[in-house]
Amino acid sequence: MRAMLRSAVLATAVTASLFSATSAVAGGAPDYGDVNVDRRVVLQDGALTIGGTYQCEGPGERLGNASVEVFQRGDRVAGVGLEALICDGADHRWEVTVAAENARPGRALAHILLQVCEVPDGPCPGVLFDQDIVVTPRR
Repeated sequence: MRAMLRSAVLATAVTASLFSATSAVAGGAPDYGDVNVDRRVVLQDGALTIGGTYQCEGPGERLGNASVEVFQRGDRVAGVGLEALICDGADHRWEVTVAAENARPGRALAHILLQVCEVPDGPCPGVLFDQDIVVTPRR
């Protein structure tokens, strides 16, 4: 029962977040960039190796950050924060290995939030992305 309630609360929160982000972008919010997760995520010894690319920009160089959460069957199995992203308009590669709770081979969803700070310690507007991925065991 607890798992069902937690999944329902999580689904509601994710839906609300997606709705608000979609509304903001559709309403003419600035395009701050993009974060991509490689389609194949590797599972080995209870940890996921997740990688991809990001691109962010604004007037002059800015700093950004991102969070990546991995979900399987509605449950969060891993999450990682990426800090001090260089927002210079160029494509940058990233890769991390993070502990994975109950991850298993198969389909998954990466839920990504990219934030670009206007000024140090200032407002950091963000945009949400969802991406289908596949968790595969290391061979």
